[in-house]
Amino acid sequence: MTEPAETESVFETWSPVTRDFGLIDASVDAVAEASIAWRKATFGAQNVDVTRSDGPLAARFAALAPLCIAKNRTLLLQTTAGWTAHFANGISGSDPASAMPHLVRTLGVRAMRICVAPATARYRGVIWEVYDPNDSQDTAGVTRRSIAAANDGGRWVFETFGTPFPFEQVRKYNAPRKRDRFDLDLLQSYLTAFGITDWGDALLSPKGDPPGCIISVPPWEGAKLFTLDEVRAGVPWQK
Repeated sequence: MTEPAETESVFETWSPVTRDFGLIDASVDAVAEASIAWRKATFGAQNVDVTRSDGPLAARFAALAPLCIAKNRTLLLQTTAGWTAHFANGISGSDPASAMPHLVRTLGVRAMRICVAPATARYRGVIWEVYDPNDSQDTAGVTRRSIAAANDGGRWVFETFGTPFPFEQVRKYNAPRKRDRFDLDLLQSYLTAFGITDWGDALLSPKGDPPGCIISVPPWEGAKLFTLDEVRAGVPWQK
């Protein structure tokens, strides 16, 4: 497995997974219960495996391997803000866009999708989606707000949905370059309004190192499995 560089955090080392993840405003136990029930209803109880996640942060992420386009393994971790972080073993991020709406409907709480493609990514971008079943503005009844500044196949786009929150710095959205209208610094300032003041390893290292949860189902037939090294080297996309 890839050894992190001296200045590289666990969060950065696992950027294939952490570049796109979910946050749910509920405890790990509550999120795990809802997630397990969803998996059992989808895949059958006999195909769902649940294990405890504890120990150093690096070991918790290592339990997600191998990485797979099927995203058949989920890691739930408590954060310093009390929200639960939701990661999956995808090769291009955890892709929480389907899990978050289901969980907010089931639990009746807020959730977020956070996507920050690093400078090393082929297509960079910052995306923030807020789901709130009690204050939604979409026909599905879950999305409250979304903001995206991303390189979409070679061209930068800036898109928003929903009414801005009072704390948003909307003047930033008029920057000449679309990539400058919503960046990591601005995202982090918005997260503080929800009590989320840490980022990276600090966010995932609450006092007492409470246990998390790994939920696994079989990958679909023919789905290829990759090591972290292979994904970081771009092997899944090589022809």
